[in-house]
Order: sequence, then structure tokens, then C-alpha cells
Amino acid sequence: MPAFLEAIRKLADSFRSLPLNRKIALSLVLVILVGGVVALMSWANRANYQPLYSRLDPEDAGAILNRLKESKIPYRLKNGGTTILVPEDKVYELRLQMATDRVFQKGIVGFELFDQTNLGTTEFVQTVNYHRALEGELSRTISSLAEVEWARVHLAIPQKSLFIEKEQPPTASVVIRLREGSSLRKAQINGIVHLVSCSVEGLIPENVKVIDHQGRILSENPNDFSSQLIQANKVEYQMQVEEILEKKVTAMLEKALGEGKVIAKVSVSLNLKQVETTEEKYDPDRTVVKTEQRTQEAAQGQTPATPAAGNNSNYQKSDEIIKYELTKATNHIIELPGQINRLSVAVLVDGRYEKQDKGVKYIPRTPEEIKSIRTIAEKAVGYDPSRGDQIEVVNIPFSLDSAQGHGQASLDILKNWPLWLSLAKYGSKLLLILIILLFIFRPLVKWLYHFTPQPLPENITPPLPPEDEARKIEEVLTDEQAMISELQQKLPSRLSQVEQAFQMADNEESRALEDMVKVIREIAKQEPKRISQLTHEWLLEERKQS
Repeated sequence: MPAFLEAIRKLADSFRSLPLNRKIALSLVLVILVGGVVALMSWANRANYQPLYSRLDPEDAGAILNRLKESKIPYRLKNGGTTILVPEDKVYELRLQMATDRVFQKGIVGFELFDQTNLGTTEFVQTVNYHRALEGELSRTISSLAEVEWARVHLAIPQKSLFIEKEQPPTASVVIRLREGSSLRKAQINGIVHLVSCSVEGLIPENVKVIDHQGRILSENPNDFSSQLIQANKVEYQMQVEEILEKKVTAMLEKALGEGKVIAKVSVSLNLKQVETTEEKYDPDRTVVKTEQRTQEAAQGQTPATPAAGNNSNYQKSDEIIKYELTKATNHIIELPGQINRLSVAVLVDGRYEKQDKGVKYIPRTPEEIKSIRTIAEKAVGYDPSRGDQIEVVNIPFSLDSAQGHGQASLDILKNWPLWLSLAKYGSKLLLILIILLFIFRPLVKWLYHFTPQPLPENITPPLPPEDEARKIEEVLTDEQAMISELQQKLPSRLSQVEQAFQMADNEESRALEDMVKVIREIAKQEPKRISQLTHEWLLEERKQS
């Protein structure tokens, strides 16, 4: 502690010894430094607010605000009160609490309506509540899709009638709001339609309509779901087949050539028609007995319808009818859609690079290597020349700086922007501490603990102990008065010597001496203590010589 106080005292003495302009400059620097430190620390410690919920209904927004006020959690409102912002470190915790306490329902209620039973409820109210609960549960289920921000389901379920001909079928409509940049595939829309139809008794998919928040109809009559799905996803299915084949070629060639050395693109022509064929084949070399008929007749005596010729004879007759049928084979063939009609494959292959003194030299692939690469690509995609498939392998040098790579890097940076912002915040704190330690405390400590006092002139004695201080002061004052009187006596003679020197010197030398005198006078005005000390040393030197 005494060392610290001594350092403070030295610092204060040094500050008091500075000129006025330097004191003002140093004070301004300290004020700016302290203000910058305070501003930077306040910015670094400022809480980062993130959306807790957005696009809220007024009822849900009010319930959430009341819960935040009860918990004394700071919040901010945005977008006219439909978006609530809270500190970033409390977002997920608050969402779990809101879900547990069922504070936020998005204006939707489910089967929790029946958690509390009321004995006085009529059958009509029970039916209405059941429909509300069913609509709410379906809305929550549809809203759980990644592409859907919120969904509302409306069911029109008529009352049952005693007469079948008077019964009306139930219908349903679904309103969906998609997230920004998202879209639903045809399969997802049909999945929503079947989800709703299977959740309501007697509801068929044809009576379910799905629209988006802009009023566009998304669903169609799913009379033939399989064929409709295939036709709607024709382009998507083709892209998937092409992507699979491209990955096969790239994966095989990159193992041998290196990562990033191969680019493969595949174009596929698909047959998306479902064909049913029935064929019958007959084999003439192979016969089969279809029917066989044999008849025999035998009698004794005269043959009927013949005149008598004398002696009677025996009568016998036999008939045989055989029908043959050729061998027939009947085949019923169903060709499913998705067969490949033709393939077109393009493969770009990079060469090799060798480092040299002047840079990098590109070495292209040999014809043997190109042939091997072509063979591998043919085997990977299932090349069939009878279909008219085409494949081309080209060896060209790749660009070292790909614009696509830069674009992907930019997307990665934007995606991780919150992480970079957090790192910058804590990094600025660390940088500020390092600056203070290196440029403020380190020089100050070095100056305080490594301070070497200036050596005193030989003729000036060091300070005496406190008991001899009063006596020494009197001696110093006496010597000072003697020196002053001596200076007053010698000053006129010195001035006369200077005047004689001016008179003896020519004009140029006199002007030079006048300029020197002016400079000395200016120095004496600015630093009188230094001139006094210098004069004091001159007088001591003259006294010593005399």
C-alpha cells in the first residue's frame, strides 16, 4: 500500500510539473479514453433480444405479456405488438414454460376443453365443443409441419338423419400460412387431405379443400392418387434420378482423382406412363386334346334299310371325333412409370498440377486415363447403347477461384451471423483489456518501478537529514543572496562586453547575434526555470574557477 501511494504521489507531481497546454491535452485524452471504455463495455454487455413469438393474436399477446410482467422479465414489442422480443438466453426457457402452462395457444384449443366437465352442459354444447376440439387438434398437427407457420381447420359436420336419402356428407376446409421461402409439395398437400378425411367419420378426400393464406386452392380431387402423384412430381422425380446418378459418378471418380477434381451432370429422359399389355402366344408344335367323342353300334341280322339278300349278317358301326387345340400362353404385363428411355452424361475432369519455381504447371490427363474414366462413368450410370445413351468425358483445367465457392462461403457467414456477432462482442472485451494493459498500465508501471532520478550536478550536494535542513536552508539563502549581488555587479560589465562585440562585428554578424539573443529571450520566456538553473550553474562554475 505505501508503494502504491508513493506511485500516486509521483504521478501527481509529474502532472503538476507539466505545462498548461499539456495538462489540457492529457485531460482530454483521459476523458475520451474513459468514455470509450464505458461505451464499449455498455455495448458489449447489452442484452441481445430475440423473438419469442411472432404474428400473435391480440389475446395470446396479452396473455404472454402478463406472464412476462409477473416474472419480471424484460421484453420489447415489435410489428405493432404482434412480435415479442426477450433476452436471447431466455428464449427457449420461456417457450417451454409457456407451453407447459398453456399460455400460448395461437387462438386454438384442443381436447383440453374437456379437462373440466360441467354437469349442466347440454348435448348441443357438447357437440360444438367436440367439433372445436377436433378442429384445434387437426390445426396443431398440420402446423407441426416444417413448411407451415400456422393452420386453421373448419369442419362442417351435419346432424345425422333417420332417412338415408336426406343425409348430407361432411366437408372440411384447411387454411395454411406457409413460412417465408417455403412451399408444399403435392405429396404433402395430399397427405394433409387424407389426414383430415381420416379424422372425421364419413369424410371423403374429395370433400376436403386446402387453400393458402392468399386464397389459392392447393388441393385437387384425388380420384386417382397414385397417377396424380406421379404426374405432379414428374419434374421432381426426374431431378432425383439425375441427382442419384450424378452422385454415383462423382463418388467413384473422386476416390481416384481427388475431391473437387470431378464435375458430373446427367440428363435423363423418363417414361412416366403406366402401360398395361395383354398378349397371347400359340405354339403350333404343341397340341392339346380339347374334346374327344367315340360312338359304336353293333347288331345281328339284316342291316337296316337294305333289302333282303338271302342270309342274315351281323351289323357293327363305330365313330370317333377328336378336337385338338393349340398351346396358348396369356401374359398380362403392367409397366410401371419411371423407366429410363435415354441417358446423357457429361463429365468434366481436372488435370494434375506440379509446383515449379515460377508457379504451378498444369498437366492434362493422358488418353488412357480419359478412357478409364469413361468406362467407370458408363458402369456407374448403367450405360446402354441400344437406348441411344450418350456419354462425354472432357479434361479441362478448373478455375482456382470458383464464384460458387465464394457464394457458399457468404451464405455460411450469413447463416452463422449470430455466432460471429457473439464472438465479436466478447472479442472486443478482450481486446479492450489488452489495450489497457499494454498501452496504459504497462508503461505506467514501467515508469513507476524503473524510474531513475536525474544525476545532480557535482557542485550541488544531496538533501540533508531533517535535523540539518533548517541550517542548510539559511546557508543556501545566504549563498543565493551573495550570488545575486555578484550577478548584479558583473551584469553591467557583461552587457558592455556584448555591446562592444556588436560594435566590432560587421552587419551580418550583428544580425546573427541579434537573432540568437531573440531566440534566447523566447526560451527564457517559455522555460524560465531552465534558464535560471543554467545561469546558476554558470555562476557556480565561475566561482569555482576564481
